[in-house]
Amino acid sequence: MDPTEILARLGSETPPTDDELREALAEFKAQGRNAVANRKPEEASRLRQAVQVIEDELEARAEAEAEEKRQAEKDLQAFVDDDDEEEEEETEEEAAEAEARAAEAAALDALRQASQNARARIDSEAVPENPYPHVRITGLGQAAQVELNHNSRLSDVAAVFAQYARGRNRGRDTFVRMAWDYPEDRQLDGDTAANARLIEAILGETTTTFEAVAAAGGICGPLDTVFDIPLIGSRGRPVRDALTRFGADRGGVRYIAAPRPSLNPVDGSVAVWTAANDASPTSPAEKPCPHVDCDEICEAEVDAVTACLVVGNFLAKFSPEQWANALFQLGILHDRTAEQKLLADIDAGSIDATFASASGGTIGNVLGAVDRAVAAIRSRDRLSSAAGFRLIIDGWLRPALRSQFTVQAPAGQVGALALADAQIASYFATRGVTVSYTDDDAIFAAQTDGALLDFPSETVLRVFPEGTWWFLDGGTLDLGTEIVDSTLIAQNDRQAFMETFEKAAKRTAPCDLEGDDSLSITVGVDEACLDACVTSP
Repeated sequence: MDPTEILARLGSETPPTDDELREALAEFKAQGRNAVANRKPEEASRLRQAVQVIEDELEARAEAEAEEKRQAEKDLQAFVDDDDEEEEEETEEEAAEAEARAAEAAALDALRQASQNARARIDSEAVPENPYPHVRITGLGQAAQVELNHNSRLSDVAAVFAQYARGRNRGRDTFVRMAWDYPEDRQLDGDTAANARLIEAILGETTTTFEAVAAAGGICGPLDTVFDIPLIGSRGRPVRDALTRFGADRGGVRYIAAPRPSLNPVDGSVAVWTAANDASPTSPAEKPCPHVDCDEICEAEVDAVTACLVVGNFLAKFSPEQWANALFQLGILHDRTAEQKLLADIDAGSIDATFASASGGTIGNVLGAVDRAVAAIRSRDRLSSAAGFRLIIDGWLRPALRSQFTVQAPAGQVGALALADAQIASYFATRGVTVSYTDDDAIFAAQTDGALLDFPSETVLRVFPEGTWWFLDGGTLDLGTEIVDSTLIAQNDRQAFMETFEKAAKRTAPCDLEGDDSLSITVGVDEACLDACVTSP
């Protein structure tokens, strides 16, 4: 039977039975849950009122039945003669019938009153009380012209989107925001002590405490929570910063490589004309003057170094320290990968060379290799002593060089490390070499139980005149840390994404990049200073 018809029969000549009311109550509750799930506030409010009417009616009937029973017992006692009590005692069946008649009479007035109250509630046009007084619904921007409150329907929210979308065709804007406003005494944050005081203030009056009756051992209470997560590692791009930087807004560059004297770009254009040859031009018969042809055009296109992470909305919102730490580690990994890519570009355009140990320890080996490489390049390309050179070496090589000084330093010498650093810097400066240290080439393996890891047995020195290598900067595409689409929304996730566009391009000829004006030299490492060590390279 339709529950609405059952409800309408209240107060009529054929009122519904208790079973019919209970059946209608169950149906109205089911419809109410469905209305809430489908976000139909007006229908849910109407069903809630119907449920309340039926519950009031059932309660009134129960109370009337109980009252009728009490009245019947009272009336029965009035007609019982004490002398003839045993003879005139009613049977249990007769008493039950009397109680039923009394309950029916007593419930009539209550039924009529309940029916009138039900009709008054159903027919009332008054706005129902806000069931969520702390929920704040706001429309933002142009959408503020549409007023929203707890009675708003989904169609009202759709009107906000429709109105605001007319003037927007891109971007990411918030149209409607729902927030729960908590009073200050109900807001918890990262301050553990303040949180404890708030909780104690709210629960203190209702919480029962017990005095200790015996000594207790161990830590029984909850421990403090430390939300901060240390950021281990550092960011930086020393290899990129060591190169001459140029923009590549079109994704790459085309250029004519700088010709080098050692490659004879104008070979045969200069000769010696002697007096004898001038008298009898035979060898050479005439002064050489070759034609200059077009140089080859080089091309270099940038590569993309990407970085991307996906995080759940719960973790990002409620554990921001973990999300921030993950983003920081993502930046470190991006820097390392990008630096290794630049080193690979430089190695591809350099001549691979080796330097045998000169029995001078690490300092002697490194400086000996640099001296030979710089002298050879200056000689081949006729570079003056004022021409600067760039040296890119492993960051761990600095303490390896320094260890020779600290081993040789007298016991108790103050400032041995500072003196070692200053001495090493002066060695490179007097050679006209600027040093850049990288932490992204030869990386130490993981330390395990046992002997402490030694320095690597060899390192690579990258030596070239300043300006030989360009860093082509194609810019950065940074989409932020709150990227969402339909797939991510369905999974309750968000995404962080960025990528850099970059390339190391060799400025000098030939276009195939590899040339002997840029050298990658493998050098042996021996940090232990032997008797044959060069102490003053």
